[in-house]
Amino acid sequence: MKAFPAVKAVIAIMAVIAIIIVSAVVALAESDGVEDEVGLLAVNASAGMTPDSVLYGLDRAIERLELLLAKNRTRKGIEHALERHLEVRAMILAGKEEHALRALDAAEDMEGRLPNHIRASLWVRRDAVHEEYASAFGRSVADSRMLRQQGLLASSAKRNSTGGYGANAGRY
Repeated sequence: MKAFPAVKAVIAIMAVIAIIIVSAVVALAESDGVEDEVGLLAVNASAGMTPDSVLYGLDRAIERLELLLAKNRTRKGIEHALERHLEVRAMILAGKEEHALRALDAAEDMEGRLPNHIRASLWVRRDAVHEEYASAFGRSVADSRMLRQQGLLASSAKRNSTGGYGANAGRY
């Protein structure tokens, strides 16, 4: 049982490092004028690590570990699902369709781990995100997923041709 506090300490240190890195990237983007829209910066900050970041996989791994160690897994799962919805909005505002789709997949994966009565309460929010996605990209989420499977979604085809995510290239 003494290893349990050590694991929590490692997770806390990793979380602090991730926050410092994200803060530095946001500060750099603001100082260089890369992101001119205040709304986009606000959504990105509240969304945390977004799917267009190279550290997104690490962030998701830390969250899965947090979920395993959480006393109230349902509450932690809800927090993560809501963060995924914010990530989708950030990617929509940035015009990054493939990344928005990846965050939607992650949100639905997280929702699938929650009890049915909790999952149902998130459907309204998810439906609103789906409508915002369709409005921004001119097609439904289902149509985009079909295009991605066929390799016709622009950034998906680019990833597949360059090696991208390897065996998971069509999955994200």
